[in-house]
Formats: sequence, structure tokens, C-alpha cells
Amino acid sequence: MARKKAAAPSAEDLRKQAMELASTPLVAVGTEESAAEDDPKDAIDYTFQFGHKDRRGASWAGAFTNRILNVGEQQAVSSIAARMAGGVPFEAMDPLSQTLNQAIAHMSVSLTTEDGDWRCPEWARDLRQLHDQNIIVALWQEVVTHERRFFRLDSNPEEGAKTT
Repeated sequence: MARKKAAAPSAEDLRKQAMELASTPLVAVGTEESAAEDDPKDAIDYTFQFGHKDRRGASWAGAFTNRILNVGEQQAVSSIAARMAGGVPFEAMDPLSQTLNQAIAHMSVSLTTEDGDWRCPEWARDLRQLHDQNIIVALWQEVVTHERRFFRLDSNPEEGAKTT
């Protein structure tokens, strides 16, 4: 029996996830629980295989390494997103443009090394040049799942608030 492909999350859902990620307090990582689970998404650097087939039948695939950003890098993401908006206030933009700008700005930092070497396929080096925004949304979803796992955003909030 063929499996049905899950529907891609809406831009609004992704925007809400990004806002929740940005506003949720950090919790301690590296606990006994995370060591016991041995999930690769618990690491600061997480390499994953990406595959997406667009509606025209073209395949977009490759290995990516996402890095959890430090505070300075998060500030750089904000600056990049602001430049991408071209002076348009965030609130004046449609939700899809807000999400795409945030996702592209974030991934332009998180999918690279500190010395600027890319850890992604050639086609993904400038996500703004893609014609299909669904590729960006699918890639962003992978990045968000790494960050949600790393910061324990899907766990019980009361348990996550405990530090060791």
C-alpha cells in the first residue's frame, strides 16, 4: 500500500513555529536523558539528507549540516532578514514573505561554517534564486525540527524548565 505524503505545513504554521522557537526559554541540554536517547538532533551540528520532488518532477536533494546558532549569529540573522525586507516593516509584509525571509536568513547562517564554507549542495547556496518556495519551506521544516529537538521544545514544558 502506498503511503500518502503528509501535507506541507502552511506558511502561517511555520511562522508560528519560528516565533515559538524564538520566544521559548533555553533549557539545559546534555542531560542523562539526552545521552540515553542518542538522537543525532541533540548535537549542535546535525547533518541530514534532504530530498524534495517539486510539482514539475524535478528532484532537489543533498546532504545539509545545520548548526544551532549562538546569540551573535541570531543577531546576524535578524540583520539579514531586515535587509531582505528592503525597509518594509515586518508587520506590513504578508505572512509568506515574513516566513520566507526569516527562513532564508536563518539558513544562510545555520547551513554554513564559521569560516564561510558551505555545508550544503550547490543548488542551495542562494535560496533566493529558487523558483519554488516549497523547496525552501521543506528545507526550513528540517532545520526547525533539529532546533525544536535540541532545545526540547516538544517535550513537557514543566520537565524542560528543570536544569541540572
